[in-house]
Amino acid sequence: MQRPRRAAAARRPPYPSPPSSHDGGDSDASASDASASPPPPPPSAPPPAVRGRTPVATLAPGARDRLPPLARAGPHLHPLGVTSPVVAADFAAASGAALAKVRAAVAGTAPLDVAAALAAAGAPRPPAAPPPAAPLPPAGPVPLGPGGGRGLEPGTDVLITVAISEYGRAARPLATLVLVASSSTWADVATHAPCPADAALASLGTGAAGRYVAAEGVILVDAGAEARGGPDLAAPILAFLEELGTKAPAPPDRPAPEARPARGRPPAGPRPWAKGALADAPLSTQPLRAGGGAAYVFCHQGGCEHALAVRDVRLATAADAATGATLGDFPLLAHRARPPLRRLCCACRTTRAAKAVWDSARAPGDPSFWCGGCYARFHYDAAGALAAPHRVVDYVGG
Repeated sequence: MQRPRRAAAARRPPYPSPPSSHDGGDSDASASDASASPPPPPPSAPPPAVRGRTPVATLAPGARDRLPPLARAGPHLHPLGVTSPVVAADFAAASGAALAKVRAAVAGTAPLDVAAALAAAGAPRPPAAPPPAAPLPPAGPVPLGPGGGRGLEPGTDVLITVAISEYGRAARPLATLVLVASSSTWADVATHAPCPADAALASLGTGAAGRYVAAEGVILVDAGAEARGGPDLAAPILAFLEELGTKAPAPPDRPAPEARPARGRPPAGPRPWAKGALADAPLSTQPLRAGGGAAYVFCHQGGCEHALAVRDVRLATAADAATGATLGDFPLLAHRARPPLRRLCCACRTTRAAKAVWDSARAPGDPSFWCGGCYARFHYDAAGALAAPHRVVDYVGG
């Protein structure tokens, strides 16, 4: 079945056709009307303004001659996009008059400060340049040690990369330290681990002095803290492990019992846990397990635990020695996780919290998180006296 054709609609020309001599009527009259030009506008009517600028035609009779040729042709913007030629001409004229006054004042006298004289004469000044931006911090690892000592020897020094996880999140690294096996100990890891709990407890004026690292069947404690009267952190852990019958794993440099050879020296099997000191021996004299998941534990502040993982063990290269790093610069902070977003204030719900509060009768929960302004208004009176007893620490996020 054929589709019926639609009637073609007549198209109208987009513009009216000019008058033709075949349309009838007086052709001479049509020609005279087409050749006639519209009457010019009255001279008193000013041209329209462009972009809010003052047209050139509205200037005073003598001001037009002072403009540059580009500005005489019509209203234009300044080449810098800041002002119009009219303002630029006024600025140049005022500056020239002020400079003439200064030259007349200092004629035959000692040279003066031209900038100060221009300011005293009332000359207009362009806006000052913005201050230079602050230099960016240097990229790369940040030395944490005191510095000094010899430089790295390529092919001789061994570099160890240790990842420190966040509290309660073994899969999320908090920081990464690079150590030298011949001069670094587990005490360097325990000292430079950037944990927010240290700053929070320091703001309260409290904190536990002891710390330990559990690695390869040894509880490495801070001998200095025990010498100052601190508790023996290894004793309850060793007693608990002995009660459970838990043995330390075999050293990583020996094969497992199922893979030991039929002849020769048998490998060392599981052994009881022992006690040691953090700064007893460098890492080069201790067995380490590299790769895989977290193998060791670092605990401080009474119960803040961090998983430790040895991510890389390699020899120093010529590129490492070219950086100029010395043995005293280690450990190096190679990476630090971005601080987590802080919670919103529990009162205003618009500002990030800066205080974590416990045991407050004016808080909706325990703990509660407050910004600085709401914390002061809820817990102190107008005179600055404490109105609601509580405990507070600086909140850093999480």
